[in-house]
Amino acid sequence: MKTFLIYLLIGIPLLNIARSIIVLIHQLGHAIPALIFTRKKVTIFIGSHGETDNSFKFSIGLLEFWFKKKWFWRIGICIYSSTEISLSKQIIVVLSGLISSLTITAIAAYFVFKYDMHGSLKVIIVFFALRATADFIENIIPHYSSQTLPNGEVILNDITKLQQLFRQEKYLEKNLSQLQLALKLFRNKEFANAIPLLEQLKETGQDNNICRLIYISYIHIKDHNKAYEFLKILESKEQLESNDYYCFSCMCSCLGLIKEKNNYLEKSLKLNPDNPFTLNAIGCEPNKQKKFE
Repeated sequence: MKTFLIYLLIGIPLLNIARSIIVLIHQLGHAIPALIFTRKKVTIFIGSHGETDNSFKFSIGLLEFWFKKKWFWRIGICIYSSTEISLSKQIIVVLSGLISSLTITAIAAYFVFKYDMHGSLKVIIVFFALRATADFIENIIPHYSSQTLPNGEVILNDITKLQQLFRQEKYLEKNLSQLQLALKLFRNKEFANAIPLLEQLKETGQDNNICRLIYISYIHIKDHNKAYEFLKILESKEQLESNDYYCFSCMCSCLGLIKEKNNYLEKSLKLNPDNPFTLNAIGCEPNKQKKFE
């Protein structure tokens, strides 16, 4: 009983330390290929999902770290700034995190069974192997988090993100020519012509960016009701970002939904307190109402 209590007292802190180290290694597994592919800034958050409050920061070249000020870290996330990265490379980035956890397990197991190490050292390595295995299992079971990144994007674990990327790849293969034409019309500001193609694409898949292009197109042709409708579709999927909420507030203003408009302005600022469009809209409101201090 005494031995068990000793192992318990040692084991709990060891598991927490192991988890903290494995979280860091896992996120580095994502970050290194992201750096190689994009050659642009990659940010690792340890102990949070993108929050910088109560965290300390340091950088190594293009790799930026934010560590939450706490004893142990249970979560983390890797965010790369570049949007110009192919689906196949995104898949490699996600897989690399999973492989890093599996690699730790394999190395730890090798040392445990290959070498006759001191008992306490073997216990430490076993704890690392167990924690790395648990991390791997957590990331191969599909899971949608209720949390979001600061830009409003829903947090996905690795396997769920992979499923999403494979669906996108299949979707692009099936609809590439139509998507290219729709994007060309959108870039040329032929929004009325782009909308029918985009709406057809929406019916063939669940890409939220298609919904985003549709509502933006409706805003440009001043069909505020339809823009509001597609913003509602995005909102139902919990995929709105700070700028989406700002656009939502504008549509509400055009439709006379003042209470709803103020609610969306608040949500926009919550995701991005420095959003210039939202701050400007809030600053202009007293002028519209002729309220001055």
